[in-house]
Amino acid sequence: NDTATTEIYTVLHTLSLHDALPISHGTTIMLGTQFVSHPPSERLAGAFQQAARAAMADYITYARMCLVTVVANSRITCRNVACNLPTYLSTPPIDTLRGRFAGYPAIIVSAGPSLARNIDRLAALQDRAILVAVQTTLKPLLARGIRPHFVTSLDFHEVSKNFFEGLSAEAVADVHLVAEPKATWHVIDTYRAYGGMISLLDNSFARQCVGDDLAAREGLRAGATVAHLAFYLAEYMGCDPIVFVGQDLGYSDNTYYTPGVAIHETWRPELNRFNTIEMKEWERIARSRNILRKIRDIHGQEIYTDEQMFTYLQQFEKDFAASPARLIDATEGGARKAGTTVMTLADVAAQFCSRTIPPERFDYRRQLVWYDPGRLPRGREAIGRRAEEVRRLRDHSRACLDVLKELVHLTDRPAEFNRKLARVDDLRARIQQQEQTYQMVSLMAQLGELRRFRADRRMELDAVEGVDRAKRQLARDIDFVESIIEGAEALLGVLEEAQRRFDQAIAEGLVPGGTGR
Repeated sequence: NDTATTEIYTVLHTLSLHDALPISHGTTIMLGTQFVSHPPSERLAGAFQQAARAAMADYITYARMCLVTVVANSRITCRNVACNLPTYLSTPPIDTLRGRFAGYPAIIVSAGPSLARNIDRLAALQDRAILVAVQTTLKPLLARGIRPHFVTSLDFHEVSKNFFEGLSAEAVADVHLVAEPKATWHVIDTYRAYGGMISLLDNSFARQCVGDDLAAREGLRAGATVAHLAFYLAEYMGCDPIVFVGQDLGYSDNTYYTPGVAIHETWRPELNRFNTIEMKEWERIARSRNILRKIRDIHGQEIYTDEQMFTYLQQFEKDFAASPARLIDATEGGARKAGTTVMTLADVAAQFCSRTIPPERFDYRRQLVWYDPGRLPRGREAIGRRAEEVRRLRDHSRACLDVLKELVHLTDRPAEFNRKLARVDDLRARIQQQEQTYQMVSLMAQLGELRRFRADRRMELDAVEGVDRAKRQLARDIDFVESIIEGAEALLGVLEEAQRRFDQAIAEGLVPGGTGR
């Protein structure tokens, strides 16, 4: 029946598939997945089979978005992390926040269209709940005299700087920025210029760049959006319940953003009577027409979302299923979110926000040193050592490439082929001795890694043997080693840019663009 089918779909969608098919299988799935229908099963349990296929299709959408994001953004992510290293080493981690607000409610403020219904209600709650704002809502909140306790940032693109420009030191004095190091350094530098409180999270690439001794700190789970990061931060601080407002994850009322966000200011020069803000909002949605889909909102009605926001919804529902906190959707619109209780913000305020948060909970703001340049010289030295290691790996890879190209012409001469192959094995062993450096270069050569994986799969499916297999393996290896060399060159550029950032910070005695606090 329909109820049972819906329940089955929900379980498959939020739990089983994500547990049974971890994202590590995403690459294999994306190289080719075919649905096979079993007629007897269709006759016996057609509704279940349809629900299962729909759940699997949703998982494939999620896997595709994750894979595309990794391949497309890996280089800019590494560059941002490297450029943020001076701030990473000179500002305090989030460690002091663990469990600090246990038992107090947190409100995650996102920039969905429905935020307009509740944004003004937040003013009365800023002393009775921890307000965690995503970066797009910071300006609209401050403009209404609402000062969130935290703001989160992780977006890699320079345009995110617009969400922080035009503020003042006084406006952000008590707003703690918690950011992933992959966030564009333009945001971090801008916030430093205000003397704002900044904590950057633990990051594996940062550790690879400067070593565990310098980079060690606590972190949070990797999130797809600033709202995921805000949620993980609220969990880390022990907040309960965790309340979401403005988290539509769909196009409520056929709009993309809540009124007054920074993107509206960016659009302002284009607006006139023939090109209104409503038209710009609809154009933003219509650009995604090829990936639009319909979902149910909190009222059971259909609304549009797109593949990207749908994957965000899937990530949230997976996280919600494992969260120990009470989770409340007070967006009053947008997508239905499994694992949450739907309430109005007014009811949330009456039920959970009756006591003031003790001021001593925020004493850490005065106790921490928010800028300490003492570790910058050591960080600069570590970056220099990494650059030398990358040059050495690049040179070994170039030598390996030369031998591989010679082997192409020796596949019909086994004795000579095997003698040359010994040289390849020697060079490969030298490269493998630089495991950490190789891992860093691999991050810059994600597309090459994907092509190698695809080539291996094709050889398995084609079942080639003998000389033909050797030729295809050589073609695969040549392509891969070329991508490693190119990735090494790209990584050197990133490390050299990081060196300049360190040099500037050390020379000025402060993080670029800012002053110590």
